[in-house]
Amino acid sequence: MANYANQKLVYITNVKQIHSDEPQNIGEQFLYSTSWKYIMAASKILSHTAFKVWLYFLKWDGKGQVEFSPVDIYESFGVSETSARRAFSELEQYGYLNKVEDKKNVYEFTPIATKAVSETAKLKV
Repeated sequence: MANYANQKLVYITNVKQIHSDEPQNIGEQFLYSTSWKYIMAASKILSHTAFKVWLYFLKWDGKGQVEFSPVDIYESFGVSETSARRAFSELEQYGYLNKVEDKKNVYEFTPIATKAVSETAKLKV
């Protein structure tokens, strides 16, 4: 990934960590089916562009962190920088991205919406 000015560092929450009460050796089938639930919920909640950015973060599951840059999103998906910035804000609005306290431009991504969402679209896990 290329480096650009004002990148935002995003820590990726591992899907397995969300289900910490489950056995750690849960296998690919569980991960796939759980991810499918997240994908369907996010597709109902998010705009088209925000959903693309959500998928971008989801693909980094278990990798630790990624540096988000609107320029990189433009080069990866053909989404304008302005639209990428709006998508990032939308992910914050629904709680998919949560700012890490006392750190500038550092966020944590989780595949589950953690802020107010209509009950019909909210993921119930």
